[in-house]
Amino acid sequence: MYRLEAGLLMAVKWTSEAKELIKAAPLFVQPMIRKSIEKQAAKEGLSQITAEFVTKLREAREGGSSSEKKLSDFYASGGDDPLVSGFPVKGEFVHPGGKGDAVSTEGLWKKISQVDEKAGRRALYIHIPFCVARCLFCPFYQSRTRVEELADYAGYIRKELSMVSGTVLGDSMPLNAIYLGGGTPTDLSAQDLSELIRLIRDSFPVAGDCEITVEGRINGFTDKKVEACLNSGVNRFSFGVQSFNTAIRQQMGRIENRETILKRLEEISSDGRAMISVDLIYGLPDQIREIWMEDLRTVTDAHSVDSVSIYNLKNLPGSPIQSMVDRGKLSKPASMEEQAALFRVTRDFMGNQSCKRLGLRHWAFSNRERSIYNFIPKYNHSCIPVGNGAGGSVGGYSIYQKMNPADYRSFIDRGEKPIAVASKVSELSLFEGLVAGGLEEFRMVNLRNLQRETGDETIVSRMSPLLDQWHGAGIVHWDHSSGVMRMTEAGEFHNVQLIQNFIEYNTLSRKTGGSSEKVLTTEEKIQKRFREKPGALPASVAAEFGITERDVVRHLPDGMSVEAPGRDFKNIWETMLSWGKVTSIVTNTAMIAEVKGSLSSGKEAQGYFNLFDSEAPLNGHIRADRIESIFFVSKKVMGMDSHSVQFFTSKGDKVLSVYLGRDEKKAILKEGLKGYRELRKTYEA
Repeated sequence: MYRLEAGLLMAVKWTSEAKELIKAAPLFVQPMIRKSIEKQAAKEGLSQITAEFVTKLREAREGGSSSEKKLSDFYASGGDDPLVSGFPVKGEFVHPGGKGDAVSTEGLWKKISQVDEKAGRRALYIHIPFCVARCLFCPFYQSRTRVEELADYAGYIRKELSMVSGTVLGDSMPLNAIYLGGGTPTDLSAQDLSELIRLIRDSFPVAGDCEITVEGRINGFTDKKVEACLNSGVNRFSFGVQSFNTAIRQQMGRIENRETILKRLEEISSDGRAMISVDLIYGLPDQIREIWMEDLRTVTDAHSVDSVSIYNLKNLPGSPIQSMVDRGKLSKPASMEEQAALFRVTRDFMGNQSCKRLGLRHWAFSNRERSIYNFIPKYNHSCIPVGNGAGGSVGGYSIYQKMNPADYRSFIDRGEKPIAVASKVSELSLFEGLVAGGLEEFRMVNLRNLQRETGDETIVSRMSPLLDQWHGAGIVHWDHSSGVMRMTEAGEFHNVQLIQNFIEYNTLSRKTGGSSEKVLTTEEKIQKRFREKPGALPASVAAEFGITERDVVRHLPDGMSVEAPGRDFKNIWETMLSWGKVTSIVTNTAMIAEVKGSLSSGKEAQGYFNLFDSEAPLNGHIRADRIESIFFVSKKVMGMDSHSVQFFTSKGDKVLSVYLGRDEKKAILKEGLKGYRELRKTYEA
């Protein structure tokens, strides 16, 4: 990590003690925590990150730094396409949720093990942290599979299970879901897979309809292992296919080709004893739309697959993708805008297939799929973690276990549950679980039901300002009378930020008593800004609000802009030829080009409007068919009145601005002003 000091890049170093504190966190969030701490260190001009600095930041977070936020900080951006604009501030988290106060781990398991839990459902999660190889997109990678370690590790899992079974906690509720995840549980031997599942079923109360899942890879999952799983009671397999395209798979570190995967899925499902779920990811490098659509067609046509879970690529810090991109070894993954487009086609495609949607990310092709485990943590229900690096919420505490294998084994050898960090669940855990679980499973939540279930009669009144703004921004459909908030397509795509903002807004509004500030729509915020600062630059305001410059220009106040359709491009251009000297401006992220002089006449040919006048300073070729909107803009620029015609694409990108020319005294040329006003008037409502 580097910081800028007096024009020089200065390295920011971590002390060994500070590094150790980070290792206590769950593996998949460590890179995000490091990034956040390094950003703050650079901001404060530090050359070294110490344990004291890390502790100070952690205590500030746990002490409720959200109090520094305003309620309006949780509003959506707005814009013509909320699927793209979403929210102006993106959080650094994988899973949304509230936060509880950190607690000491000393003697904690003894306390938890005596809790008599009854509410909700329960899952048992066993973490198998080994993989044959690291997939480039994966932030969860812990260690490479070594055959000699697997049997030893399975033995430690059996010992840890014995610490939970037979306790008040362990016997208090039946298991609704058992999940062997990782890592790659299918790397375990057939004997270890069978013994672990049988031990769980013999040692814990298990619901009659318990979902028992083994996660893994096709590679190395032999017939013997499959049979061992099925004979011990496994009724669900989950395979991280990610893509059926051989080139994409192997580029990402997956081993099998398309044909091998499909054949093996057919073989595993042939006797119908267990259902099969697969994961797919969109947004991978080189995964163009046609390849992604072929993946969707493949999974919906595969009779061996009972369900599919679809995720967008999260290019998290710590995954190898970005470093390979930076070194020129890999193409860039899809941008957020490109992912949004892929989400839209995915949602449309799956909506027209013979399947039912089980939540934001899950589609089922048969009634066998229930996806029980996936929803239990979302609702903040009980999830007992077992294994090196496992995490869960149980007995009123969120706990994460030791990441270091040696530490994990040392704790087990001493007969201690290997808890690394823990926090008391938030007092708002019920509310947060109902919100996160309801939105994840049903894509909607009824706030009046929330009031009844939580006993908080202020929820609708406190949350209404936020939901009014989100409704106007196109993120949700909000019906105040029924209390129902339903996510739109855009809300579904931005669901993680939406749920997190909803939860944090609730927490802050409880402290402040709700919002007294008027909730402004994006249009109102734009108009307020330009009334206060008429000379503000639309491009700067667009960047601030997280929307396109076209969206800003479209909503300028007091008649500052008039819109014309892009189909009138040729007529408008030809009319502008009589305006005399003008200034044409073309802008991109690295340059602003200005050309002064009369406009060139043009002619349509080969899909372009071709500027060919050798006497004019601006020549070239314009794709007029891509211009969707044209604006006549009259506003202050650098303290002076200005008049321009601005051309935008359907994505909101500015193609060209043509400003009326000025004389030597900087007065606008009369011939141009007269023509501009006459043409603009034809488009005024």
